[in-house]
Amino acid sequence: MRSGAGFGTLLRRAMLILTLLLPFVLGLLTTYVLLLLLVIIVGYLALQQRPIRPSLDLAGKLFFFAFLIVAVDIAINAIGAGRWRDLLYALDFGMLVLYGPLAALYDRGAKPRNSGIVANVALTGTLFALLIGIAFEVVQHPYRVEGINSDAIRFSDTAVVTGFLSLMGVLAYRGPRRWVYLLGPPGGLAVTVMTGSRSAMLAFPLLLVLAIVMLIKRKRVALAVVTASMAVGALVVAFLAERFSDERAMTVLAVVRDLLTGGSVSDDTTLQRFAIYRAGAQAFWQSPIFGVGWHQKMEAIRPYLPPEYKALANLTHLHDEVLNFAVGMGVVGVLIYLALLVVPIAVCLKSPRDSQFRARLYGCTLLVGSYVTLGLADVMLSFEMHTALYVVLTALLLSYCRDRPAAYNTVDPGRYLK
Repeated sequence: MRSGAGFGTLLRRAMLILTLLLPFVLGLLTTYVLLLLLVIIVGYLALQQRPIRPSLDLAGKLFFFAFLIVAVDIAINAIGAGRWRDLLYALDFGMLVLYGPLAALYDRGAKPRNSGIVANVALTGTLFALLIGIAFEVVQHPYRVEGINSDAIRFSDTAVVTGFLSLMGVLAYRGPRRWVYLLGPPGGLAVTVMTGSRSAMLAFPLLLVLAIVMLIKRKRVALAVVTASMAVGALVVAFLAERFSDERAMTVLAVVRDLLTGGSVSDDTTLQRFAIYRAGAQAFWQSPIFGVGWHQKMEAIRPYLPPEYKALANLTHLHDEVLNFAVGMGVVGVLIYLALLVVPIAVCLKSPRDSQFRARLYGCTLLVGSYVTLGLADVMLSFEMHTALYVVLTALLLSYCRDRPAAYNTVDPGRYLK
């Protein structure tokens, strides 16, 4: 019995490290390693003396049915076009089905201060990513740091997510130690500047405001901190951009200025995105209910692209999360996308008001907020690696960062309000 419990603890720790630290080493292989570990978890749960059933709370049910609907949508388009091979693209969302077993495993390890453990690993992962970025800069002097077995955007987006999640430590601990976790967001920002990821640069100030508002109860103090943080952040970005000769970081500021003042945008990368967005909006009306097909969305926009931008149809996605789902899966896809984003916060609000509730709510809100903002100029849930991380992090926050397993909490949830 003890050996079984010990193996369960080992699996939880391995999944925690794999989710918040090892993506900076494994890169795009993270999805496959997560799947392998989840298969082991399913086997472990099934082989217990009393087999443990997958968690079928609201999140488990919605993730499961979301996968079924996505699979049906993809099947409708694949069969209708006679492209049977496209049925395999449903597997890109297969991690949604595995939420239940993972949540059941995490639930067995629920105990006070788990949110602090998550913050520790998240901060370690962010600082590790920063060290990797600095090493690439010093040794290779690349135009954009891309990390190990990754690309610049995935490397940066993951560092931003872990950086802001590490702020859970501010709520989990008391005393001087809690201020160490304030290193998380600046670490993510430094990685973002080195990678030149514009989507992350645009998302960062929005996430910073969200984090400050959630962490500071006194609104006047929060407003003052937001103002000071924005000023300091702008100086940090300018310093790092000059230090690493990063023109991309500076052009983002210029593009934002032009958009806010109504000026003419001259940055070619931004103009390319605008061309994709206009073409995507037109392609959506080809099949507004079920979409043109998950694998056909880029080919669908080709006729609507200006001649000088036809080559953009060779990209893998539309560089906007909502548009990606809208063109690929139609209104059905957009509704699934919105439902997936609602789940973490909705389930968290229904959870017991235990000692970790505030940290849990912060974590869920920042997870959703990061996926929304990072998906404004790129994709998150449309990308297999980030889909996998979203499922795992949702289970981690909802089932692990709580004082007691869910089985105990159903007895008298009201006692946690006292």
